[in-house]
Amino acid sequence: MKKNKAKLNKFANRSFRIAIIIFAYGTVAYELLYKRDIKTLWQSVVQVVNEPFFAILLSIIFLLMFLNIGLETEKWRFLVKKLEKINFRDAAKSVLIGMTVGIFTPQKIGSFFGRAFVLKETNPWKGVVVSIIGSFSQLLATLSFGTVGVLFMIKKFNWVDPRFETLIFWGGFTVAAIILTFLFLFYFKVGVITDLVSKTLKNNKFKIKQYLRTLSAYSNKELLIVFLYSCSRYLIFSFQFWLSFRVFGIKLPLLEGFLLITVIYFALAVIPTIALAELGIRGSVSLFILQFWSDANGIFYDDLSMQIFIASSIIWLINIMLPSLIGTLFIKELNFWRKKS
Repeated sequence: MKKNKAKLNKFANRSFRIAIIIFAYGTVAYELLYKRDIKTLWQSVVQVVNEPFFAILLSIIFLLMFLNIGLETEKWRFLVKKLEKINFRDAAKSVLIGMTVGIFTPQKIGSFFGRAFVLKETNPWKGVVVSIIGSFSQLLATLSFGTVGVLFMIKKFNWVDPRFETLIFWGGFTVAAIILTFLFLFYFKVGVITDLVSKTLKNNKFKIKQYLRTLSAYSNKELLIVFLYSCSRYLIFSFQFWLSFRVFGIKLPLLEGFLLITVIYFALAVIPTIALAELGIRGSVSLFILQFWSDANGIFYDDLSMQIFIASSIIWLINIMLPSLIGTLFIKELNFWRKKS
């Protein structure tokens, strides 16, 4: 009986791994061959390949991808050490596998499971909970920087009627401060909240208390370190985006460019998306914001939408597609069915 169950588990794991690889490559193929004109993208890149510093800037963007993943790997190691100790190499595999599963799932939710079910010694559902902490800290970084960017744009570019500008600015500031305060309190006091919830749960049939206790295992100092990891990643991929704009002819000043990019990421965070559609949505949001900026500054481009499309596509290709495809090389590490721990 046990042998049959083991064989069935092995077959199920293999089947799921194959399905994940098919979905990952299928998503990339669909995005590049059907939703996006890869030929146009390539021709646009060829047109600027001889521009000054093209190779250098593109190389920096590419290298920053490794730094970005390295920071995410260290953040994951730091979080998961409460459950089991893993080395950098295994943590990196876990992150990449998570990206593979996340690329074709709504809101990249599959990345939680992709990471957690690589863990060898701990209950994977605890790993899912820990992964959510890391993701929430990244969301906090995005919303925090984005709020500053939105307020900057209201003040700088006269988004609203001047008669109501002060009222809307300070009203928006107050609302944002309240929401962010609530989110930060939730983040740093999640242990207290989960302890209270645990006490109210009499029936522990689904081991909910056990998973909630995982949340309360982190001190405020540890949660702050995780948040700083997330902020560091945010600064890196924002800088990548700024560089990509410059490579393809959109010369944003560094500070203004950074603030505009924070608004783009803010919008992407609050608009429900799936990773499959993110490339198109990123381009649309970027076009709206940068068109507003260029009009306000009297700067005009021959084809701003195409420039944004190319710049956004390069970031998607380097930061999302490439790591996701690399993750398929380690998919054998993924185990959905295994012995209980």
